[in-house]
Amino acid sequence: TGSSLAHNIHRQSSGKTSLLLTESRDYLGGNVRSHRTADGFLWEEGPNSFATQPAIVRIANELKIDDQLVFADESLPPWVW
Repeated sequence: TGSSLAHNIHRQSSGKTSLLLTESRDYLGGNVRSHRTADGFLWEEGPNSFATQPAIVRIANELKIDDQLVFADESLPPWVW
């Protein structure tokens, strides 16, 4: 994704590369979009399967947000009806 690429370029250049990340839509997040109902229920729409990919876990760790990762039960189907 663009965000992952920007993070990796920044990391590999030791922070010496300036980047401007743009989005073609009116929101950030690529395939993921968050929604919150009036009563506070939050759901994510459109995420690709990524949680078990080591690169995503590494980036989350580097950004110090790995404690916010929520892993799905891999024994269940990867969709919700």
